[in-house]
Amino acid sequence: MNTERETITPIVPWRDLWPEILGLIASVMVPVIFLVFDLADKEPDLFQRSGTVTLFVVVVLQFKSLSDLNQKHINNALRAKGVLDGKIQNVSSTRINLSWLVLIVAIYGAAISAFGDKFVVALIKLLCL
Repeated sequence: MNTERETITPIVPWRDLWPEILGLIASVMVPVIFLVFDLADKEPDLFQRSGTVTLFVVVVLQFKSLSDLNQKHINNALRAKGVLDGKIQNVSSTRINLSWLVLIVAIYGAAISAFGDKFVVALIKLLCL
């Protein structure tokens, strides 16, 4: 049985997760761009739909994360059997923090999908466009 001394937590710099970070930035910016289009047209049409785009990107990011964690699990099983050298690895704190960010962006996208049209109508009235 493995003990705490036989495991390590790898240090992963944020730059190694640049595809995921780029996906998160894009999934946050797409609704903002469509909000500008909706405010210019004075119609709540595109902003609400952009929440679905955000949720799709979140699903892709979570699938990639699950794939990476599955590969880590397989490698750890091989390390435990002695097929691979090295200690069993825990999940890095960077990956855990990224998962929390993805959850926050998922909530953001779900809120836009659910209430985006009402938000745009209220914003149009507030700005008197």
